[in-house]
Amino acid sequence: MPNLTTKNSNDNIHYEIKEEYIALKFSILEDIQEFTKLLKFFIHKLKIEKSELPIIFKINRYNIPTDINLKIDIKNLAKKEKLFRYEITIGKETDLCNEEIINKYYKDLFLFLSDNIINVPWSLYDYKLNNNSHPTNNNIVLKSSDDLNSIIFSIKNHPYGIIFNIGQANRPLKILELIVNFLKKLKDNKVFLPFKLRMYGYRLTENIKIIHYSNRNDILVKQSDFLEFFKLNCRLFITRDVINYNINLNEAIVNDNGFQVYVDKKKQKSKLTNIEKATIENEILEILKSVES
Repeated sequence: MPNLTTKNSNDNIHYEIKEEYIALKFSILEDIQEFTKLLKFFIHKLKIEKSELPIIFKINRYNIPTDINLKIDIKNLAKKEKLFRYEITIGKETDLCNEEIINKYYKDLFLFLSDNIINVPWSLYDYKLNNNSHPTNNNIVLKSSDDLNSIIFSIKNHPYGIIFNIGQANRPLKILELIVNFLKKLKDNKVFLPFKLRMYGYRLTENIKIIHYSNRNDILVKQSDFLEFFKLNCRLFITRDVINYNINLNEAIVNDNGFQVYVDKKKQKSKLTNIEKATIENEILEILKSVES
């Protein structure tokens, strides 16, 4: 299966010419401009090969521009497919001997494919999120040595992005260390998918490349930019819901006279919680300063 790539990004398109059709697969979408170049190159190769075969690909959302003239057949895969909802077949007119008709076909093909780039990342996982369902199958958990910090990720739940969440956080710097190690493992295993997040109110710098789709809250973050993105938005990742203060209360203490004195657990818990909050806040500030300085 030919593999179309670009030197400037990890964007990737596969296509295979079979006996009765051309199977097209959008593998990695990282940069819309680079992905558009790949689509142009794919169409250029089709023109050179002069294939009369229809093109088939799978997608979860689609848009048909009003100013194109293509034979488009759409099959609803329903529950037959775990990752995709529609199979789209783009056929050719029976008579493509006229050069003007041929050029119009390839022009319309490019318009249709490029117009649907923004629909490529939308997945059945996103549909489930919209219905307040959070798929947990295929999730992998990485923990710190003290078991008090963890990150959760999945490479199989979304066709175009690595699902990423914080499991629990006791020390933000240890979360950062887990992410650094995770990114190294991805690189060592040649997994170049971007990160898929649903996030509100995130911050960006000029160096961070993202693709937002559906609305600005569903985003793909380029893998090489994810560490900086996390640092910049660590407060959005390390929220009250995932913080584990890990407070151990003493039942009693021994005073200077050797007698056991039972402590006020409520006061003790409040004091230890404030100490933990201050420690976590200081580590968050340290992470933020590393990208804001």
